[in-house]
Amino acid sequence: MIIFALDSSGSAASAAVMKDGKILAESYSNVGLTHSVTLLEICDQVFARASLTPADVDVFAVSEGPGSFTGLRIGVSLIKGFAFQYDKPCISVSTMEAIAGNIRSPGTLIVPVNDARRDRVYYAAFRDGVRLVEDSVAEISELPEILPEYGDSCLLAGDAAQKTASLIGSSFICEAVPEHITMCRASSVAAAALVLYNSGSMMSASELAPKYHQLSQAERERNKQINN
Repeated sequence: MIIFALDSSGSAASAAVMKDGKILAESYSNVGLTHSVTLLEICDQVFARASLTPADVDVFAVSEGPGSFTGLRIGVSLIKGFAFQYDKPCISVSTMEAIAGNIRSPGTLIVPVNDARRDRVYYAAFRDGVRLVEDSVAEISELPEILPEYGDSCLLAGDAAQKTASLIGSSFICEAVPEHITMCRASSVAAAALVLYNSGSMMSASELAPKYHQLSQAERERNKQINN
């Protein structure tokens, strides 16, 4: 069984091919170019390295969010295109769950945090692969009030990990994981997708959609003007 997975939810972009639980190939880019420029090339690289084509894929998976509005739309649209063309099912994976899947630290509270602009982050919390907090958005300054319910310290991962650790300071014991494991990876999306596939959690391409978890800035500004 072959899964093709894609992530474009943050500043980095990646694609991976998994066959029978083994990652055959992965391509990752975090060079600052827009995902609309890099993703197709990344996909081509992964298929070439795995000696496969999109027609060989059984399931197409993508990180659903939360994350960059534009990045999510690009990634989901690309996966929908593949799935429509080859009439294959899709699997939608939480970006927070995929980030947490990069980290192996038994008993440790893992808190993925991705930039939500204006000193806010998308976040969730996991311990030993078990979700403790649903994907949410909050001010970074609120996290020291939220997280102690789940432990007295945590590891932060995600594209806002360093910023969050520096802003929280001594108000809650936290440490950002090393840079090379902090970002969402398509290989982790594929691993989470395999679990969902085995549980029957698939959808059609027409059902696949990003999960933003907040209004866009334009929508917030419009609502602000209406309320004023």
